Amino acid sequence: MVPTEPDTEGRFVTVSLTSLRGSKDQTVILFANEHSSIKHDTCVLYSAAEFTDGETITARIRQGDARLRQPLSPTALELVLDGFVASDFTKERIYDFVKAYRAARRSRSGR
Repeated sequence: MVPTEPDTEGRFVTVSLTSLRGSKDQTVILFANEHSSIKHDTCVLYSAAEFTDGETITARIRQGDARLRQPLSPTALELVLDGFVASDFTKERIYDFVKAYRAARRSRSGR
């Protein structure tokens, strides 16, 4: 999933969703049917979050390694973004990016 917009260099964060069963990181849980593509309780795999760019994600979609899905609800997206800061499994560089991204969003929206 892509929870952030690109920065000035065109990089954005991607993160995987995985089965809740057996997952070490249960910081954020998305429940079955909370989204059209979530069929069973799922968690965000913050340890696997990475940077990518539009060219790379387009290539992954063409190769069948990634799929386009409907966006999460704004509430669920905020929960996922909160999890980057709350999870002990988030890499420091990803943590810093998401924290700066959220601050910039708040400043643009006047909050």
